[in-house]
Order: sequence, then C-alpha cells, then structure tokens
Amino acid sequence: MLLPADEYPPLLFAYPVFCCCTVCFAELAQKIRDLFGNIFEPFRQAWELEGKNTIEAAEYAFSSLKTLAESVGASLMEVWTNGTETKTVTLLLEILQNVLLTVGHIADRRNEAWNTGGIGTQIIQNLFDLFNIILEAIREITGAAAEWAATHDFAPLLQSINGLLEALKPLGEWTGNLVTAALKTPTDLLNRFGDWISEHRGIVEAFIVDQTDI
Repeated sequence: MLLPADEYPPLLFAYPVFCCCTVCFAELAQKIRDLFGNIFEPFRQAWELEGKNTIEAAEYAFSSLKTLAESVGASLMEVWTNGTETKTVTLLLEILQNVLLTVGHIADRRNEAWNTGGIGTQIIQNLFDLFNIILEAIREITGAAAEWAATHDFAPLLQSINGLLEALKPLGEWTGNLVTAALKTPTDLLNRFGDWISEHRGIVEAFIVDQTDI
C-alpha cells in the first residue's frame, strides 16, 4: 500500500535534489579544469622544450655573479690590507678634525665678542624689552575691545542688517523671475516648433524626401 506523498520522509525528496546538485558541481569542476588546462598547456609544452636549457642558463648566470663577487671582494681586501686603508681613514679623521676645530673657533670668537663690554647681556635685555612693548600694546588693544563689547549696543547693527535683507527681497524675486523667463523661452520655442512639425508633417516629410533625392 502506497503512502500519501506528504507522509514520505523528507529525505526521499531531498535525495534527487542532492544528486542533481552533485552532477552540476562535477560538471562545473570539470569545465574549470579543462579551462585551466587549456590556458597552461602552452606553458607546459614550452617548458618541456626549453625548461632544461632555462635552468642551465640560470645556474650559469648565478655562478658567474658569484665568481665576480668573489673577485671584487678579493681585490678590495688586498687593497684594504696593503696600507691604502690607513691613509684613507687618516684623511677622513683629519677632515673631521678640521670641521670640529672650525666649529670650536667660531664658538670661541662669538663668546669673546658676546662678553666684550656686556654686549651679549644688552642684546638679551633689548629683545625682552621689545617683546614686552609688543605685549603691552596687545594688552591695551584687548582691554579696549573688552570695554567696547561690554557697553556697545548691537541692536542698531542688527536692525540695519535686517533692513538690508528686506530691501534685497525684491531684487531676489526679480532675479528669480528673470532666470525662469530665460529658461522658459527656449522651451516654449521648442514646443511651438514641435507643434508646427506635427501640424505640417506632410510638408516636412516631402521636404526631407526631396533633399534625400538630391
């Protein structure tokens, strides 16, 4: 006796779907393998023909570079140990000594000049005096601004700004109307031209045919 379809276990219905998906994925995987196989097949064939020669050429290149590095290193060590390096380092140290002596002499001369007649102290004093004068001027300006802000009535200024904005309203309306009219005129002309073509379709088509025949 057959059971109603709704009483079969869900697995009996899921199994065909599972089989169908498995087949689809298998076909897709095979197509991907074939695609990559076709893409890399020329590389495989070329490597079979020239792969060995390529490896041998790479080995030769690295071997030659190694030999060159060894030769350069040997020459450098020979020159470095035959007394030349001592002269080179001595010259570098003497150059450094000259630079340091120059800095030291400049510092000594500046120190002597700085202490002559207390001129250095006077320079520092004058710099601070100038800075204090600038700070006093800034203090006076900020103090005056604080007093003005504490007593000034901003109502007339705001009323003037409000009156100016009110006066500009007609100008804004006029500008908006002008722009609208400027944009509307070409649209009206195009609409009228389209209406005329629709009303005189026969004449327009005949004219186009005549021009085409010419």
